[in-house]
Amino acid sequence: MKKNIFAFCVVAVGCTALTAQTKDTQTLVPLTERVNVQADSARVNQIIDDCWVAVGTKKPHAIQRDFTRMFNGKPSYRFELKEDDNTLSGYAKGETKGRAEFSYCYATSDDFKGLPADVYQKAQITKTVYHHGKGICPQGASRDYEFAVYIPSSLGSDVSTIFAQWHGMPDRTLVQTPQGEVKKLTIDEFVELEKTTIFKKNEGHEKVAKLDKQGNPVKDKQGNPVYQAGKANGWLVEQGGYPPLAFGFSGGTIGEIDGEICLKLDKSKGKTYVDMLEMLSAWAEQAKKLEAGEITREDYDRWRYNYPKYDTTRKWVKVPSKELSDFLVEAFKDRLGKD
Repeated sequence: MKKNIFAFCVVAVGCTALTAQTKDTQTLVPLTERVNVQADSARVNQIIDDCWVAVGTKKPHAIQRDFTRMFNGKPSYRFELKEDDNTLSGYAKGETKGRAEFSYCYATSDDFKGLPADVYQKAQITKTVYHHGKGICPQGASRDYEFAVYIPSSLGSDVSTIFAQWHGMPDRTLVQTPQGEVKKLTIDEFVELEKTTIFKKNEGHEKVAKLDKQGNPVKDKQGNPVYQAGKANGWLVEQGGYPPLAFGFSGGTIGEIDGEICLKLDKSKGKTYVDMLEMLSAWAEQAKKLEAGEITREDYDRWRYNYPKYDTTRKWVKVPSKELSDFLVEAFKDRLGKD
């Protein structure tokens, strides 16, 4: 079965809503510049509101300023993916996904000023350009985020979506050799490996010249040879980067009760439904206690930031069930095979 997976990575205001234009007034303004944050620095004209860069499909409808949905006096950001935008492989056979995202983490040319000339080139090869820029939250640090999301009640029940996520930043110099040895390469050693190997996600393949129908080497616009992945050569790279924290939904449907948008869980999901119901019920109970003044904001934050450690409402084990874990991972992880 073909399943549409919409990935909205928005640590901001996500608006998936309504009209395109009103009479004689432009209400949606497309944002079509895109940045590969791992392999390229952002140009000035690609930075949105001095804060974001966009990732994913360049179609005009994908990311727009929406003047019909104001937030704190400013137009919100509208993210929309249509069925034919799901051109990327999904997480299971037959599934597809699309991408329309904002990234808070990116680098600019200013971040490389004063550094040796080859630093940027090597960062492109190791896909660590954004490691030199803004938006990184180091291990052990804390950071506050605030965002709001509009979700249309007409959204299909077969949609899995992420509207905000926090990524890890993988170190691709952590590799496994064809002999099975796990080792940390220097950047220069990885650059040498890249001369003979193309990594597709985490798997290494022989780097072979691409040939045209006449058997001649294909070259790019600059006259450089074009390479493609050959057979797997046994090298593995630390892919990583999967989000340790994400907000989204899957396995439920969006509906409306008394004029309020709500998330409906699908009872046919069995144990996943039960586990999700228990989690949401426990959260609702703590929220009611906070509203009633029975617990402090600090107590509430401690509860939700460490869940299920301090949860006394259910008999939870420390690790969720495999079914629930698989359910959440399927919905939330964003594989880095995009680059």
